[in-house]
Amino acid sequence: PDEIAAFAQSCLSVHDELHVLDFEKILPRPDIARGDEDWVAEKWGCDPRRIEYQQADLGEASYVASFASAWAAPEGISREIARRHPGLTIRFVALEEGNDYTFLLTSENGVIHEERPAVTDKLIDDLEGEGEVEDRSESEKSYYRGSSALKPQPMRHIRHWRNEARLKRALSGYPVYRPPHRGIEMD
Repeated sequence: PDEIAAFAQSCLSVHDELHVLDFEKILPRPDIARGDEDWVAEKWGCDPRRIEYQQADLGEASYVASFASAWAAPEGISREIARRHPGLTIRFVALEEGNDYTFLLTSENGVIHEERPAVTDKLIDDLEGEGEVEDRSESEKSYYRGSSALKPQPMRHIRHWRNEARLKRALSGYPVYRPPHRGIEMD
């Protein structure tokens, strides 16, 4: 509890009743770097004004936050927190599935470990809750299992009919697209 209280004092601010990370408290930006986005990206990892918190709860013996950030994760901020508060047990995980971006920082008893784990179903379920991957797969299957039959086109000008008929004749008997692997392509 003492370590959490010290962390809260030196790293958090209250905004909209949430205890959010205060980047300026954690790693102050020098006056010469004001307005310098390169400094922000290099030192902090992302702009704190572009973070959207879903959860930021401060307890007597824990701090749990979940947020979305622009560009990347605040890697520099997480490193500074771990460096400043060696008595805390820290697990900071960032995941952006679309770009295969991950970042995992753990700190315990002053030993900091960083890695970039692979994006796996297990990692997604660990972060977003058990069964998340299965739920997504089920909802996506209905989209991919939908009919692939051509829908009738709306009435167009007569000059397009001949070209459309030629295209249909050229495509008749042409094999339907088959993906090079089985399963849902997005996965």
